[in-house]
Amino acid sequence: MTKPATSPPTKTHSASPSHGKNVDRPGPTTLGYDPFQPIKPPLAYRSKGGLILSTPGAPNGAPAFYPSVCVNEPAGTPSIRVRVFVDFWNFQLSINALKENFKVDWSTLGHCLAAAAGRIVDANAHIAYQGMNVYGSYGTSDTDTGLRKWAEHTLARFPGVQVEMAPRRRRRRGFVCPSCHRETTDCPNCGKDMRGSEEKGVDTRIATAMISLAWVDNYDVAVLVSSDRDFVPVVEFLETKGIKVVHGAFPPQGSGLSQKCWGAIAVPNIRDLFRRVP
Repeated sequence: MTKPATSPPTKTHSASPSHGKNVDRPGPTTLGYDPFQPIKPPLAYRSKGGLILSTPGAPNGAPAFYPSVCVNEPAGTPSIRVRVFVDFWNFQLSINALKENFKVDWSTLGHCLAAAAGRIVDANAHIAYQGMNVYGSYGTSDTDTGLRKWAEHTLARFPGVQVEMAPRRRRRRGFVCPSCHRETTDCPNCGKDMRGSEEKGVDTRIATAMISLAWVDNYDVAVLVSSDRDFVPVVEFLETKGIKVVHGAFPPQGSGLSQKCWGAIAVPNIRDLFRRVP
């Protein structure tokens, strides 16, 4: 499978949507069929904001949910372009906290989040999935080396998915004693460096992508998967430009960000839609 073009998809529909036509089609998927091709009953049936595919080739042998981008609709049906932005570690650690040994099907995650956001904005609209941008970091351990290879050579090859992974850096400063206020970097017992590493620049890259892609009119609705309140200024700015931001949240985390966004998705409530079954 070839990787999609790195340049952002261009808006291909006018103020009056072209119904029944592909919109920013990302190409065939690894599922054995293309969910962006029109499908006739009994292989599929309509659900608000998306398609329920019940073909034998559906992922994991179960019905799959995808946004409806080219199902014939009555003239005048609005079209909403949705792009998903994911803080990888924020998302993954939140999933891990569910303590279910949950495995994510990354090939369907973006579709599911886009469809859920579309139903919040307009349950009767076409949902045109514009893609998913994933941002994360990695350390120097063997485990992190494997993570980086998976992200860059597997995750990034899914249609519509763009990945940016950056190396974590060692903390410059050590820990300060609350009593004597002396800073130390090494363990007083074994002498090893205690500073560890930290993630830098991920939030900045997400904010930059959200603004730059909005600037070139790439999407109408953004799904932001992060709990960081630092995104509030970005959300407020985009909404002054007519861009709706839907928070992909893990309540009660990020409640301050949810309050500032146009709407919110409780991601744990829809997790079965992107659960990977062995």
